[in-house]
Amino acid sequence: KEKYIVDDQLDGSITIYQDQFMQISYNKLFKLLIDKGMKKTDLAKEAKLTPATLAKLSKQETVSMDTLIRICDCLDCTFDDVVELIK
Repeated sequence: KEKYIVDDQLDGSITIYQDQFMQISYNKLFKLLIDKGMKKTDLAKEAKLTPATLAKLSKQETVSMDTLIRICDCLDCTFDDVVELIK
């Protein structure tokens, strides 16, 4: 997905950069939850996830490494089982 970065310079000029960012997907996590018969709220309770973190996962936004470790520990899986990077 292409994004633009606006860099406001001290001299008043503006530089716009076009860059490519990798997106993150938790679709594997949600499929794993279905396979295990769990709901997102079940995972949140067991992995001690806040409502804000659960919302980030649902919106395919980044979460902390600590959060991913707790999720993997709860589901007895690895990062590759729950996260996918998309170019």
